Amino acid sequence: MSGVGFKKIGLGTIIILVLAIIVAIYGVSTALNTFSVTVSGSGSVSMLDVMMYEDAEKTVLMENIYWNKINNNHPITPNSEISTIIYASNEGNTPISLAITTENWIPVNCTEFMSLDWNYNGQILPVNASMPITLTLKVNEDIQGIIDFKFDIIYIGLEE
Repeated sequence: MSGVGFKKIGLGTIIILVLAIIVAIYGVSTALNTFSVTVSGSGSVSMLDVMMYEDAEKTVLMENIYWNKINNNHPITPNSEISTIIYASNEGNTPISLAITTENWIPVNCTEFMSLDWNYNGQILPVNASMPITLTLKVNEDIQGIIDFKFDIIYIGLEE
């Protein structure tokens, strides 16, 4: 019998062809069912930026408080208070109030015998304004076993 000759195609080839057709159909249908929308956005970001300075002119950033230096280079004694003035400056773009916390006391038992207070009472600090704040380190009369100490003071600006 003469006629057109057929070549045998293996099952693996048929599976690959069927998968290729399915992928092509899925790709075309997905492309036809896909759309995108671009929405532009703009606005203002409220920047809370409080800085602490050693001086009212805001020329020296407060990076460390040397409590012994404030105490005329003498060791701090039990049942004492040592105060220093810092200058809080609102360098953000929104009015703020302030909060304070301490952390990383070394040795850790310092908090049993020492505390940090301040005279700030919640007044609003306008943009580009600064105010003096008195920090007072209080040492309990029962302090014992602490010769050197260290701690971090965290100043927090709160949006008003």
